[in-house]
Amino acid sequence: VDYDAKDTLGYITSPKFGPAKTWKNVKWNGAGNANSFVSLKVLGISATGIETTLFTLDTLQTNVDISSVSATQYPFIKLKMSNQDSITAKPYQLQKWSVEYDAVPEGAVAPNLYFNIPDSAGIATSFANDTLKGGIAFKNISKTNFDSLTVKLILRNERLGNTYTFNLPKTKVLLAGDTVHVNFAQNIAALPQDNYNLYLVVNENANQPEQYFFNNFIYKY
Repeated sequence: VDYDAKDTLGYITSPKFGPAKTWKNVKWNGAGNANSFVSLKVLGISATGIETTLFTLDTLQTNVDISSVSATQYPFIKLKMSNQDSITAKPYQLQKWSVEYDAVPEGAVAPNLYFNIPDSAGIATSFANDTLKGGIAFKNISKTNFDSLTVKLILRNERLGNTYTFNLPKTKVLLAGDTVHVNFAQNIAALPQDNYNLYLVVNENANQPEQYFFNNFIYKY
């Protein structure tokens, strides 16, 4: 037999905060009554998505230092509030919650600032000695500094199925708001004369922690 019943236990879960370079504080507050049983879990999330409970806070712990949490081990944090009142069924009223942290930097290729990728290279062009020369701007669009960034140039011949990879020199240290010209001058004399797809990527595979990666590369046929 099925019976209708009221559940007096509920949860509110935040989106992920981060990725962080360092964690600082968790702040939250609200209003409830003497019958409310409320707690807030601070969940650390690893790079592989595994969640671990780091702290369980009560309503008196409204400003908690979490600087001891390793941002390397837990680049993301999520909050989960448990809310129960089995007597009066009046839920705790969450007013606000936040996680304070220093974010990892964020960069993006910026062809509007500098773009010099040729359509061709070789003896028949203005570039002598079969040298492929070009470059593009990469800008730190965050408030956090980058260390030197890796750069890779890949030429892919789809017809022959050949891939040629060139690891370029690292960039300078890229301060918040600063821009670097990522230039290359690569000898391609040994490559078969053909059509290629050029792929240029900065900070491949997030070798240095970064917020997003989708804006770190360009393709050029």
